[in-house]
Amino acid sequence: MENPPTFPTISSFVIRFVQADAAGPNTASPPRATRGVIRHVQSDREIAFSRWQEALDFIQSFVTLEDNAPE
Repeated sequence: MENPPTFPTISSFVIRFVQADAAGPNTASPPRATRGVIRHVQSDREIAFSRWQEALDFIQSFVTLEDNAPE
């Protein structure tokens, strides 16, 4: 008996970044605070984040991220 074909598991994410930029992009202003929203497309789950680690934790709830991934 043959094994049935295996298909890759796909996880897609949409990340929206929001940057407070009242002064405009070409002015010498202090670094802007970045926040955002990340959505897992397949489940339609979504969270807001204010630190990148929060987004990574959300991704990792769907996908195993390797600590030693090539850069």
